[in-house]
Amino acid sequence: MIEPHVDEGWPADPENEELARLAEQLPAVAPPLPPAALARVEKLMQAELDRAAWRSRWRRIALGWSVAAAILLAVAAYAMFRGETHGDPALVQRDAVFIEDRITIAVGGVAPAPAHEKPLLRLDDYRSLFTD
Repeated sequence: MIEPHVDEGWPADPENEELARLAEQLPAVAPPLPPAALARVEKLMQAELDRAAWRSRWRRIALGWSVAAAILLAVAAYAMFRGETHGDPALVQRDAVFIEDRITIAVGGVAPAPAHEKPLLRLDDYRSLFTD
């Protein structure tokens, strides 16, 4: 098995001596994992990636069904309301009769309302309510 290098895939930085020393000391400080441990880590990582992919796939499926349901609901509402504007054919009367009313109105002066001799409210009896 070929050991991966710490600086693999990273651009060279010859001016950074501290980074170069870290790269030299790292393999001595952290020994490589045995192949069985690496296989277990890879298996767990793959299982988690599969779960994440399934969740993403499930969201796309749910979104598709939601859009389809919304379209179906809109089409059904349109068909229902479109049918109501025409009315029920059994209730529509084909031979309608035009009805015209004529009312005669007398033109001229209007007689004033008859004056009452007696006031509607006896103010003299209740004067104390609205005076100081």
